[in-house]
Amino acid sequence: MDDSIVFDVLYDGNTLPMVLPINATISILKSTLEAYTGIPINKQMLLNLVNVNEDTTLASMDLSRVEMVQVDESSNNTEAATTTTTTVVAEQNNTTPNNNNVVSPSSNINAININESNNSNSSPSIATPPVNNSSNNNDDENNNIETFSDDDDDAMDGGDYDVSRPYVTSRFATNYFPNSSFDQDSNLSPQALTEFLDQVSYPTFASDYASFGMNLPEPFQGSYKEALNEAKLQGKLVLTYLHSPESEQCVMFCSILEQEKVFEFIMNNYIFYVGTINETAQMLLFNLIPFESYPIVALVANFSSTPRVLELLQGITDGDEFYSKIIHQYTSNMQELDRIKAEEEQKQEERRLVQDQDEAYEESLKADIEKAKKEQQERQRIEQEEQKINDAKQLRLDRINLVPPEPAKGPKSTQIIFKLPDDSKLERRFNSTDTLQTLSDFLHGSGIEIENFQFVTQFPKKVYTGQDFKQTLEESQIHPQSILNVRSNDE
Repeated sequence: MDDSIVFDVLYDGNTLPMVLPINATISILKSTLEAYTGIPINKQMLLNLVNVNEDTTLASMDLSRVEMVQVDESSNNTEAATTTTTTVVAEQNNTTPNNNNVVSPSSNINAININESNNSNSSPSIATPPVNNSSNNNDDENNNIETFSDDDDDAMDGGDYDVSRPYVTSRFATNYFPNSSFDQDSNLSPQALTEFLDQVSYPTFASDYASFGMNLPEPFQGSYKEALNEAKLQGKLVLTYLHSPESEQCVMFCSILEQEKVFEFIMNNYIFYVGTINETAQMLLFNLIPFESYPIVALVANFSSTPRVLELLQGITDGDEFYSKIIHQYTSNMQELDRIKAEEEQKQEERRLVQDQDEAYEESLKADIEKAKKEQQERQRIEQEEQKINDAKQLRLDRINLVPPEPAKGPKSTQIIFKLPDDSKLERRFNSTDTLQTLSDFLHGSGIEIENFQFVTQFPKKVYTGQDFKQTLEESQIHPQSILNVRSNDE
């Protein structure tokens, strides 16, 4: 629900779940409460908000303890001449990052003064906004309970309203200013973590500060998911540093990172990932990892598919203490890191073997495909050649249609005996006016597989080639009869 805010409003001992647009204002909240409860807007009083102006955006405030009470309008008119002050002691454990990206603890108690006057629609005035005091372990737990003091029991609608009832968290209040206590044994959503850190990646962190003469560890240049995977491969933890350029503490922390022992230990034993946090990213970060102050360092292990925050460090000012913590987390997890590294190396080797097998298979398949392709091409070539030969043969056979019918014996007919290269003979009569080309057409039509013929007479010996084929039998002196040796003119 990136475009909505979800929170509870306590009313008459019950929690009312609210789901409103991210840009919703006090006015919209009051209208929604009127629809839920039937209480008119002019009888609603909102408590534990730092600003109750109608146009104030809800997302700009801590919504973890919002409460509505109903004001008796007639009682306000009756007591118009008197002013009653009601003090609300707000919970000291509220957590709200300020606009300067630095949230620091404070022991101030925040008071909301409600001035009941002739104007029944008067709004409560704010003395001090709520700040984070979760680090003060000596606070009286009673400070976490709301109390009211009012001489007129009828000032609120319903005289038996229990103003000492503690706030009861509802399962519906899920995504806005969660409890700031951080369970370091809990697993973060890998998708939420990686998506957020990828958006705020600061790969030029070291080079930017190098221009100021600072030698800082070089951050990982890929995505956060890639950083987690690289940590597995190298048997390292991921030191995730969230840098706020507007925070003086972050600038001071850079001098800690610059220390030689810190620098060397991070570069040798951690994957160093840096994100830069602006005001917009800060709100997203707070929903992901509740925090109190900058700088923020998360020491993350990727022992399984879900990254785990081993330790969340905030407000780091002591270089030796920071150095001790990163050493402790690395050494205490070294056995597990070595195991993960060995597993990853084994997986890498298995992937390499599978890849080699796949590549060998691909090469073999490629060779088989290439061989089949060549064989197919060869078959096609042979088929084409055979077709070409068959076509040529058919053309020669068709030349028999060019030969005139065999004439009867007579003075105008010529008797020819063909002696073929295989010593076989063909005999036929032709007209004396037929040409030597007619003899060639006859032999082709008879299936004699010689492309270009030549005819040779015995007595007298004479050779007739293609250039003589226009002569008639009579002109070539073959008439009235002759024995012709048939040869190929191409030999």
